[in-house]
Amino acid sequence: MKICIIGASGHYWSTLKAVQADPDASVIGVAPGAPGEEMENLVNHPHLGRTTLYDCYTAMLEKEKPDIVVVNSHFYLNGKIAANTVRRGIHTYTEKPMATTLDDLNDLRKAAQENPKVLLLAMQELRYGPAVIAAKQAIDSGVVGEIVQATAQKSYKIGNRPAFYRKQETYGGIIPWIGTHAIDWIHWYTGKRFISGYASQTRIGNRDHGEMESAATAVLALEGSIPATINLDFCRPVEAPTHGDDRIRIIGSKGVVEVKDNTATLITDTAGPVDLEIGPERNVFREIMDTVREKKSGLLLSTGESFYVSEVCLKLRTSAETGAIVDLR
Repeated sequence: MKICIIGASGHYWSTLKAVQADPDASVIGVAPGAPGEEMENLVNHPHLGRTTLYDCYTAMLEKEKPDIVVVNSHFYLNGKIAANTVRRGIHTYTEKPMATTLDDLNDLRKAAQENPKVLLLAMQELRYGPAVIAAKQAIDSGVVGEIVQATAQKSYKIGNRPAFYRKQETYGGIIPWIGTHAIDWIHWYTGKRFISGYASQTRIGNRDHGEMESAATAVLALEGSIPATINLDFCRPVEAPTHGDDRIRIIGSKGVVEVKDNTATLITDTAGPVDLEIGPERNVFREIMDTVREKKSGLLLSTGESFYVSEVCLKLRTSAETGAIVDLR
């Protein structure tokens, strides 16, 4: 199986890990997706193996004719690049959000509709965390009863981000970038769609990162009268033991399940707290390759959900920019 990678500004490393473990797959070409995009970290990655570095991704696609392409360039270009690859009939795994504007997202959706045999997924890889899956299984079993409320948190160290993060036009914003995971968790866990939302954001404390937001919060209403909140920030202290601090809390009528520190904990009316059994780690790109080969899917993701989560996040960004409640139906 032939893989090409466009860009090196996102989460390409899970792809490399999956390809390295598959004797029938190889990354045959890599190319920047944005002018001046730094490619050194990808080209020098120990899991990459032998490959060809191209100056132009379209030339790479025309010559190599890959089975799957991984798109993770500067965020404002990913939607346009993915629309190009889908229209070429290439299965595409693209960084989230799928696009940073609704116009680009709608064009990508049109490309997907015109090419229904092409697999197109966003990098909602955090569904695949073993603790995240364990919590999902507990919720689906009914042990917490009816879902009453949902909360999700994404917190990261800001570090020293590349220049494109410092412009809203090229970055896209904190809500589309890391909020996608929080929104996706809530949608996946509840099985409900969002009705409306209100978001606010700030650049206070962004450590000289220009227009990049340092934090955001959104309050959401879901189907079935379920309230939810997401909290996002790039303010995790330098001395914190880990780069990120992800948390999910689902409150049910009979119990509560929480995900934190790669552990899922359940408390119910009759027992608890107890750490849920964690299953083996799954790699989403390995499953994408298997899906393309076998023409069947055991994936935890879908094209429709990828589009839906990106659209919700772009609309919530509008709420944060305008101060208005947005309709998410």
